[in-house]
Amino acid sequence: MLLNDKRMETFNVILGVDISKRTLDICCAERKLHLKIDNDTMGFSVFKKWCKTNEIDLKETLIVMEYTGGYEYRFIQFCEAISVAYCRISGLEIKRSMGITRGKSDRVDSYHIRPSHPPKANSG
Repeated sequence: MLLNDKRMETFNVILGVDISKRTLDICCAERKLHLKIDNDTMGFSVFKKWCKTNEIDLKETLIVMEYTGGYEYRFIQFCEAISVAYCRISGLEIKRSMGITRGKSDRVDSYHIRPSHPPKANSG
């Protein structure tokens, strides 16, 4: 379920996802949880089990990811197949939200991928 401006949606959990060609770094900053998975069907199954283990209800979760130019499309298809709300934000927005930082890792980046305004979702 791609977000847009039609209806306000309440989410209990927001997951930040740093996406690369081969892997996804997924974090839940509020709970200090992190998971690194393969960017494929097997990795998505591991993600679903991780959510269940950590009592994350995907129906009440917003997934926020960076525009990557295509590496995110498999994960988007997965989200749409199981009706999980998601949005993509620009790398510039993420960079601005982080301020000046030293060092870089996908794990650290995943903690900074957050919407800069309250999310709004479409019911379909």
